[in-house]
Amino acid sequence: MSWLLNAMSDPMLKTADRIDWLRSQGYPQAILYEAKRIYPASDPEMKYFVWVAKLLKEKGLPYEEGRDGLTARLQEIIDWAQHAKPSNLMSMDFWQARQAAFKWHQDSLKWNPAELVEQYQSKKVFDLPGNWWIAELTPQDCSVEGKLMGHCLSKSRDYDTRVAKGISRMFSLRDPEGFPHVTVELTRDETGDWRVEHGEGKQAQEPIPKYRQLVDAWLKAWNIPVPGKLFRPDQGVE
Repeated sequence: MSWLLNAMSDPMLKTADRIDWLRSQGYPQAILYEAKRIYPASDPEMKYFVWVAKLLKEKGLPYEEGRDGLTARLQEIIDWAQHAKPSNLMSMDFWQARQAAFKWHQDSLKWNPAELVEQYQSKKVFDLPGNWWIAELTPQDCSVEGKLMGHCLSKSRDYDTRVAKGISRMFSLRDPEGFPHVTVELTRDETGDWRVEHGEGKQAQEPIPKYRQLVDAWLKAWNIPVPGKLFRPDQGVE
């Protein structure tokens, strides 16, 4: 068990070493392959890979939300583990770890929204009726947007990386006080034009009609095709 704990926690240990050790312990290649597929990309060191592979082999993991949904749940657990550094993670099953992660995330949400809005670095890019407006997010804005909106921009580093590299552009519908109500991701299509990849209202839901109308007005003004639905779970982090 001591080697197992070291395999999970040693920061100098490479992912390949962890995989080789798991193979030496009789872990099937199919288990290791699937563990790599569902493991969150935001942890390139794959520090908790041993724990994920162990659950797959011994107890299984829930796939009710699909592979992407499971990866999102594992991301939440890894965020908690990286901060809390629990000594008993290897003895936890998925649901015990998720419950602990959920409590940690809830506690981390105890912030003042008005103070968080002040942390935005984004600039206004389009004016809308009633003093509403569209802002374009910087990479640093993604976590702020996610916290205020209650979706996964606050938990995944993939978004800020894509924005920083120019792969995506992230926009936010703001009210007159500067609070966000819809987040929209744009990516380029096969012709190089910008299109809507994904959009979310609060708590990762389809925006309400009032906000959707404002977003559509902006998209039309910028000659961006307006999709039937903004929120598409297969395209986003959730």
